[in-house]
Amino acid sequence: MGKSLGITAFVLLLISLPIPVLGNYVSLLAVLILAGAAWAGERQWVVIVDLLAWVKMFLLSPTWHLMMFGGGYMKSVNRDISSLGTVDPESRALMEGSTNAMSGMNTMTLLVTVAILAAPIAIMVLRKRAAEAAVTAPSDA
Repeated sequence: MGKSLGITAFVLLLISLPIPVLGNYVSLLAVLILAGAAWAGERQWVVIVDLLAWVKMFLLSPTWHLMMFGGGYMKSVNRDISSLGTVDPESRALMEGSTNAMSGMNTMTLLVTVAILAAPIAIMVLRKRAAEAAVTAPSDA
């Protein structure tokens, strides 16, 4: 079962590569399926697909990168609005507030992404340690 979940996650990750924005969410779905493969005991597919997912999210996805770093979408919109001419103080305050709010959301997006991407490897390591502890534990017989 673990191998089939790993292969499914790999196929979903490949499908997500050419899709601009929704592909990022498909990638995260693939990693969640990969967590199931890790829970089932699969190791090879978990390592390979998880490494590919890290590369895809942090190196091959400019939209996700914009969401996580540098103020993201709102900062660029505000910069475009303010470059059009003078902006009244109330509008400037609203733009700065939206940029600050998005900065907090960017941090949350980054943390959630890292947590989801690290989950399959963490599950795999914890399952291995639990299995080793079960083997080395003294029996009461």
